[in-house]
Amino acid sequence: MKLKSIGVLSFALFQAIFMAIMGLIMGLFTVTMFGIAGSMIPVNTEMMAGSLGIGGVIYLIITWAIMGFIFGAIFAFMYNLIAKWTGGVDIELHK
Repeated sequence: MKLKSIGVLSFALFQAIFMAIMGLIMGLFTVTMFGIAGSMIPVNTEMMAGSLGIGGVIYLIITWAIMGFIFGAIFAFMYNLIAKWTGGVDIELHK
């Protein structure tokens, strides 16, 4: 079978959700690392972690989701153009 085209909007939405999940993971990781560093370094990193907090995590989720949507749409659009010239990508599906 050949994958001849990708739905631009459906792939962009998929990529946005995937990147929002990654933004959540990275936001929680960042807050955790600032918290750990705050207990080891005499600099006030607890304040930095607190300022990032839930607002920073939400900001990362939203930012990564928006960027995922934009780049997902660009990727699907470019794939569709290239697939017209090359005939698409061979895929093998199993039951």
